Amino acid sequence: MKLRWPHHIVIEATSLTYILFITEGYILLNQIRYSTVTNWLTVLMPIVWINISIINLFIFFRLIQSSLRFQFIRNMGKNFTSLWILAATVFFLLYSLIQGSLIIDFSGGMTPRLSVIDSLIGYGPTVILVPTSSIGFILTPYIFASAITISIFAGLLVSLMITLRTLGYRFILSPLTGFTVICPTCMLNPFIGFLSGYLTIKGILSGAVSASIASTLFIASTILYIVSLALMWTALIVISRRLGPRQPLNIAGPGGL
Repeated sequence: MKLRWPHHIVIEATSLTYILFITEGYILLNQIRYSTVTNWLTVLMPIVWINISIINLFIFFRLIQSSLRFQFIRNMGKNFTSLWILAATVFFLLYSLIQGSLIIDFSGGMTPRLSVIDSLIGYGPTVILVPTSSIGFILTPYIFASAITISIFAGLLVSLMITLRTLGYRFILSPLTGFTVICPTCMLNPFIGFLSGYLTIKGILSGAVSASIASTLFIASTILYIVSLALMWTALIVISRRLGPRQPLNIAGPGGL
């Protein structure tokens, strides 16, 4: 199941990674020059999430554009593209709801507004968008980047499962793995609240406990994010090899995934 990346895409992706590293490094150093960082892991991990998202999407769309292997996606037609957008949008909304980025208030008690809160790179600028009194979004850069990336891949795979059912594809678990990726900062307060009954107040107030939990959550979440994207890539590669670059879509294949 080895996929040979075109050399020019590897060079382009490497160059993009270098540009991101230099740019983000400059912004980060400029932000913390008057501050003392006690936990570098929680500072750097959101930037890692953003970079993983950008690089994955860049490689993905470059492969669709230039690789013969993924030509079948380009040949699917406008109806498939519409289905892909619909599936990705639904997945994005569900993912955002699970992560706490989408807030639904059935009582209609929210005040419509648009606010931008500045913060450390990766955590900000955070956009608070409340278009109606019942629906609101809290869009943090690293969670928003992961939501977009996971939704695009998951939406594509779900659409392929629906469209290519005549080829014997029955079910692919990889799109569902996106829901296992948790937001570390969203989960920190519930974890602290849960553990507060078992820990001393002094330990919680010292910040040591919360810092340790935050680091653990970031490591676990980052691993889940990478694994989810890897499984989605694997499923996409399996489908591309089954179809071949030019195989007609009405040819049934044996078995399923």
